[in-house]
Amino acid sequence: RNVAADSAARQSRISKQAFTGTLMFNIGLIDRLVLGIQLPITFFRGDAVQTPDRMPDGTCTGATSAGCLYNYQAGGLRSQGVGDLYIVVKARLLNLGEFPAGIAMTLRAGFPTAKSTQFAGEPGYSLWPTAVFEFQPIEKIRLALEGGYRWISGQGATFIWDGQSNPSMN
Repeated sequence: RNVAADSAARQSRISKQAFTGTLMFNIGLIDRLVLGIQLPITFFRGDAVQTPDRMPDGTCTGATSAGCLYNYQAGGLRSQGVGDLYIVVKARLLNLGEFPAGIAMTLRAGFPTAKSTQFAGEPGYSLWPTAVFEFQPIEKIRLALEGGYRWISGQGATFIWDGQSNPSMN
């Protein structure tokens, strides 16, 4: 059945529930260098949402070998599994115990071990360098600030972010 765009049903989110955790293993190589492995665990659940590439009769206008866009299963979004594997190197440049502030550098290298179409991983390899600044104004309070840039070799999200669709057929 064709529906005009202004009367079509709208969804405010794709995922209703998302739970993640990360398995981490770190080993200190020397006093100021840590090498680690991180593996996220993900659980996602959401209702079936008609995306711009899904017609009201259930057919796909731009089908690929992977199917349409997200949530084309009758039960909606159901995904459980591991995320992308990360190798992490952390180096402490200034020790907070020896100086008034602490400074560290971190580099995370991500390997695509999860499906980006299920929101579990990135669409390619990633590098994520960050700088960390720590400050301890009094003995019982310790503050930290981390900032960096995440580079991803893939094309990013395939879902149209904040896009508009016209589900009626002309």
